[in-house]
Amino acid sequence: EGARIPVDMECMKLLQIEIDARNWTIKAKSWIPDNLNSPEENDKSSFKRGKIDDVGDHLERASSLHDRIRFKCKNQDDWVLDGEDDLTKMYEMAESWLEKYDEYISGDNRR
Repeated sequence: EGARIPVDMECMKLLQIEIDARNWTIKAKSWIPDNLNSPEENDKSSFKRGKIDDVGDHLERASSLHDRIRFKCKNQDDWVLDGEDDLTKMYEMAESWLEKYDEYISGDNRR
């Protein structure tokens, strides 16, 4: 009977969060070019091009990973996923570009 009683163990939760964070990082790094600051120098085969909506959804998953951590210390806000800053920067650059050229893109009816 005791085997059926769910027991939450803090170490198991942290292990699952770490596994999810590793999987998040692997997917994020596939989208991040080698040289984010100089896009003209990047080899297009070195990274995967993703849709901006997919990248935004992936960043939301990072936010949900942050919410799952319940450290009782002051360093909780310092926990950042590998590639999260670069992916956020890339997403913000794409959003600002789309906003800047929206009038030209929305008038394009070649699709």
